[in-house]
Amino acid sequence: MKVHTSWSGAVLLLAAALSTPCLAQESRSAPLAAELRQALSERQIDVVAAVVPGQPDRFVAASLVPGLGLLVLSARSSAAAYLTDCVHRKQYKDVYSYLNGTALPEGKVFIHDAGADGLQARRAKEGAVFDITYQNVTKQVKFDGDAAAQRMSDGQYQAAFATMDAEYAKILTLLIEELKK
Repeated sequence: MKVHTSWSGAVLLLAAALSTPCLAQESRSAPLAAELRQALSERQIDVVAAVVPGQPDRFVAASLVPGLGLLVLSARSSAAAYLTDCVHRKQYKDVYSYLNGTALPEGKVFIHDAGADGLQARRAKEGAVFDITYQNVTKQVKFDGDAAAQRMSDGQYQAAFATMDAEYAKILTLLIEELKK
């Protein structure tokens, strides 16, 4: 009888697992976020910025804010010469401030990495903070694990996560490379 009870319990657990949406995707940006945090800490700075290679009017910047996480931007600017000069002089806060306030909205990406631990597809636990991304200033995706609340299918949610995580990984890589110069 115990074998039957254990077996039926295992079947119920397997059925529950298969019916739950698979939102626990591996984060490509997680190890890079840890590397950027470490590099910022070693240099005793909290902001970094870089010019995107091959796109002289596009910049990336990140600010590590205690209690908030990493606030990361990627955007084009009509003041490319000024921002390039700021990057070369390591005036990263000026670049971050400029991109945050006056960058061109088309193609702008803002990522709030709440745990400064890379994008995560869902909350670590109920009530925990979660990551949020914005594209073109207005298109928001909350990576809280609740696709339906955002009028997305599980597939759309997973695709949005994969796309933003890949973009975030590229941004983090550029920022890490800037700090190694």
